[in-house]
Amino acid sequence: MPGKNMSIKRPIEESITLTPHKKFKCDGAVFIEAFPSVGLIGSIVGNFLVETFKLEKIATISSDYFPPVAIVRNAQPTHPMRIYGNSKIVVFLSEFVPSPELTRKISDIILGFAESNKCSMIISPEGFVFSGASEEETKVYGVGSTPDMRKLLEKNGIPQLTDGVISGVSGMLLADGEMKNMDVLCLLAETNPNMPDAKAAIKIVKTIDALVPDIEIDTTPLETQAVMFEKMFKEAVMKAKTSLEKHDVDNFHTMYG
Repeated sequence: MPGKNMSIKRPIEESITLTPHKKFKCDGAVFIEAFPSVGLIGSIVGNFLVETFKLEKIATISSDYFPPVAIVRNAQPTHPMRIYGNSKIVVFLSEFVPSPELTRKISDIILGFAESNKCSMIISPEGFVFSGASEEETKVYGVGSTPDMRKLLEKNGIPQLTDGVISGVSGMLLADGEMKNMDVLCLLAETNPNMPDAKAAIKIVKTIDALVPDIEIDTTPLETQAVMFEKMFKEAVMKAKTSLEKHDVDNFHTMYG
């Protein structure tokens, strides 16, 4: 018989909570989902947009099932999953890859947030492994959940992925977006799987800038910041690995891809 002090985790669907930090209005804003992916594309894109637009943290997502870590930036600790935004752009930023059991609920939270706040579309930056292509030949491909999104890709000359499998949160958002007729775009950049690839992330940011005329992204400083972003994420990966290995080696594989 369990003791009185024995703690029991809540079911996953009950344990994930979204806590708003301030009132915000983002009707019509573009929603960017930024999870770690191959080459850490999502993480680099998300952090760059937060810094570029000086976005405020508007909500935190927490769960008993998330890694027990705090992310420290500029001497300020925060949860590893949070939302930043203003009236034109919202960024859902996560420092870890959720397990399959968490993915469905997180996808539901993103779609629910985007729908209730009348966001115009959801964009998921992703990386995928390529072979034999040089750095100069890096391309961005797209997948749209609705005819309107596929027309948008075609209009902007972005090649569409015709066959394949997209997993994780991006895959769930595309599948559920199609089912619910919600506009979701997944942008996939060819990337190096063995290191953070800021140059591929730059391709994604430039593509977002072209697709969404309502938000103007100055991509001029991106090239000079690429090295800084890659170094920052390499250091973050090593620190996370060192910290988590002290507690549970297996947990590291959910952090940063």
